Amino acid sequence: MDLWLAVTIIACAYFLFEAIKGFSPQSNSRNPLDTMFDEEEDLIVKEQDLHSHIGLTKEETSALLYQYPEIPKLDISGRNYYSPEQVKGWIKKQIS
Repeated sequence: MDLWLAVTIIACAYFLFEAIKGFSPQSNSRNPLDTMFDEEEDLIVKEQDLHSHIGLTKEETSALLYQYPEIPKLDISGRNYYSPEQVKGWIKKQIS
């Protein structure tokens, strides 16, 4: 019985150490949650939330979407979803 207790304590200490090591600032591996929020190229947002991702006001975004219906979008069941990176790229292409 004492052997199992010792093995369990050692295993717990090992896994705890590995978990803490993952949070150290010297760690070369990135937290998967950080990479998920850093990469916006896969992000799809609702029409009403697009303004906060492209740096425009709600009114400016609404006017832009109304004036330019050809802006890249994804239509799912009558609702429009946008990729902020694609919209930003489209805007830059129109300006240049």
